[in-house]
Amino acid sequence: MNRIKFSVVIPAHNEEKYIGRCLRAVIGASKYVRPDNVEIIVVANRCTDKTCAIAARYGARVLENNDKCIAAVRNTGVRAAKGEIVVTVDADSLMTKHSLAEIREKLESGKYIGGGTNPKFERMSLGIAVSSLYIVFNFCLL
Repeated sequence: MNRIKFSVVIPAHNEEKYIGRCLRAVIGASKYVRPDNVEIIVVANRCTDKTCAIAARYGARVLENNDKCIAAVRNTGVRAAKGEIVVTVDADSLMTKHSLAEIREKLESGKYIGGGTNPKFERMSLGIAVSSLYIVFNFCLL
């Protein structure tokens, strides 16, 4: 079997309250696929808090991007990724302990080339609510 290497890309804008939990979840998931095969990239977006310092303390590679477009921020991390499999997760989200192993299994089956998940939010904001409603009305009810 080929040696699989994951790159986990985490865009972050002033996420000092959440980034530690997110990184601990990624580190926990890496134990099920070989921790030395997982790189963590945090893309700091105009952070004015301790997000970068916290990410560095957890061993993440920290990159900077000052764009005001989340896709551009995320793509900065994707371009820097060295892994065969790139996974993105938001800084205020938690990956399950088996997430990376399940992703590897699905991709190795040959039936899938990518995927997504149904998020469970720890917090709610107007932006999250509007995005969720947009998805429900435009994709789920078609």
